[in-house]
Amino acid sequence: MKPAVLFWSKTGNTRKFANIISDLLLEFKIEDFLVAEIREDFTFNPLDYDIVFLGSPVYRFLPPREVISFVDFNMDKFRRFRSLRSPKVPFKFGVTFCTYSGIHTGVKEAIPALKYLSQFLEHFGFLVVEEMALLSKFSNWQEANIKGKCGDIRDMPDNRIIRNFYNDIKDWFIYFKEVLRWKSC
Repeated sequence: MKPAVLFWSKTGNTRKFANIISDLLLEFKIEDFLVAEIREDFTFNPLDYDIVFLGSPVYRFLPPREVISFVDFNMDKFRRFRSLRSPKVPFKFGVTFCTYSGIHTGVKEAIPALKYLSQFLEHFGFLVVEEMALLSKFSNWQEANIKGKCGDIRDMPDNRIIRNFYNDIKDWFIYFKEVLRWKSC
């Protein structure tokens, strides 16, 4: 199993969840993995990995410009590895996650960003098995933390969100480990 954890974080919310995945990689004694913060010109070929975790905050229902530039850069760079029809590549899995505050329309603000990240992986033939929207507070806009559509989010992500994320990712690692065991048969 060769996983990659890619994320972009401005305030630390998304980094917190990427770190949970990184800790689980160590807990599962996985030694060959990549954890990297996205930069616009960061070269990343998803096909070098069996599992890609891709995380981002949500800004105006999309990932931030830095993440969109990263996707554009790598879609162009690795165009030759992708076919026109983006067929599924066996044993390639993705999980996308977004931190959002949902002050205007709630979780619906996260869905387009999750779909955008998933499309990046699916264009390389990955099967995206889960898209996770993670409610998180603003670090510098207290009024939005109290008066937004999601209510009082000053303590978000709370222990329940973190525990559920941890357990979901742990379950995916168990699944991936079993499925990828069959790959080597």
